[in-house]
Amino acid sequence: MIKAVFNKNINIQLPPEELSGFHVESIDVDEQSVSLRINGNKYQCRILKKYPEDNTYFIKVNGKLIALEKKHHYDEAVSKISKYTKSDQKINKLLSPMPGLILEIQTTVGSEVKKDEPLMILEAMKMENVLCSPVDGVIEEIVVTPKQTVEKNSVLIKFKA
Repeated sequence: MIKAVFNKNINIQLPPEELSGFHVESIDVDEQSVSLRINGNKYQCRILKKYPEDNTYFIKVNGKLIALEKKHHYDEAVSKISKYTKSDQKINKLLSPMPGLILEIQTTVGSEVKKDEPLMILEAMKMENVLCSPVDGVIEEIVVTPKQTVEKNSVLIKFKA
């Protein structure tokens, strides 16, 4: 059984019998892309970022950005046992972690977003970096546009207070 969380709010469970319909058509290791055929439908998948220590992956499937988190059956129990609270700091903006080029914006003004939801892709040093929401909130303003260059610590998105 494969368990995953899709964009932090949809739980997916794939039993082995459902996986039998997957057919891998091609794999490009250099581009980190996979072409799949599932029940007659073709999907072009590309791994943008991997965080193996957190079991989190950001992929593009047919042009749509998706965050996946692999889950184990014991994860929920461990999270209940080890809950901790952070200080109530108020985060109201997303800053650029490095200089780069905005490739794609995955959200719109007024959208409700969850913490760790992918918001945009920033290209820096020939690598695509997925920038995620630092908080649960509502997008108040998107300060940048695609193809715009930004400096480190530039304000990219403002959230409603």
